[in-house]
Amino acid sequence: MGKGLPRSRKDRGLIKKVIKLTNKSVAISDNAGVTAYAGLLVHTFPEGFVKFEGAHIQMGIELDAAGVNADFDGDIGLGVVTSAATTPLATTEQSLIPTTAIPQAVASVATATAISTATETGVFIDGSTTPVPVFLNFKIDDADHDVTTTPTNLLLTGSITLWYQEMGDV
Repeated sequence: MGKGLPRSRKDRGLIKKVIKLTNKSVAISDNAGVTAYAGLLVHTFPEGFVKFEGAHIQMGIELDAAGVNADFDGDIGLGVVTSAATTPLATTEQSLIPTTAIPQAVASVATATAISTATETGVFIDGSTTPVPVFLNFKIDDADHDVTTTPTNLLLTGSITLWYQEMGDV
């Protein structure tokens, strides 16, 4: 038997993309009286249609200044738009991994683990006009920060794993 036909770009199968971050600094913005928020562009899907199969986040989160309490908590998510001033993470801010609680930090350090659920998996993403970005998004509870007075960054170390299939362009 022959080896068969070579696989085309449209038939590449499942793609696993691992994004590693080491002490990546992300500025936190304040929506006074509501929440602090941050978003980081971590990937852009290829042009065309993508079938999203799921994602996983394993992240250490540290603070670089005292503008956030040493025992902060908040939420993490993965979406196709960056985090905005509204709270909680909603719609496309958490369309790939839903809003997941960040356990309370100890001495300004927290760890977060989050994974896609059945709601997000098997979804088709239309990047036929413009490739679709992927953002790692955060919210810090309002009672846990004063980043307007003392600007603070999150320092991120860990990985984000994406699984998807390229379906091609039309």
